[in-house]
Amino acid sequence: MIYLPIILIPTIFGLVWIIKPKIRGVALCAVCVSVSVTWLILLLSMFVFIIPISPLIIGILMGMSVIGGLSKLEPWMEKQNMRYIKLIKLIVIIGGLYSIYFFLEQEWKKLIITIVISAVALIIAKRKMPPKS
Repeated sequence: MIYLPIILIPTIFGLVWIIKPKIRGVALCAVCVSVSVTWLILLLSMFVFIIPISPLIIGILMGMSVIGGLSKLEPWMEKQNMRYIKLIKLIVIIGGLYSIYFFLEQEWKKLIITIVISAVALIIAKRKMPPKS
């Protein structure tokens, strides 16, 4: 089942590419959607349908989604005039890494602790810059 992404990613990419012009007002990234839907399908296959799928491939795809999401958030953070963008990016990357790891290892308490710590750190780091005089 390690080769399933080779089929899923291009197929989903093509579908998104075809329907993208038909959806007005929604900024879809075909690559982001393809990767995210692929790991969601693999997770469902692994947990619901009990199909043997390597958590490693799912983790790699999930990590790609964390970085992709972060790259989409960065322009928004700059528009919001946030002070500590690099710190926020670091929190998201490290929090995302350990959240994915604990999720795939099914260590639910550690996952919840990681999410809470990351959320608190993001709230603290999300301060805006003072207005320019």
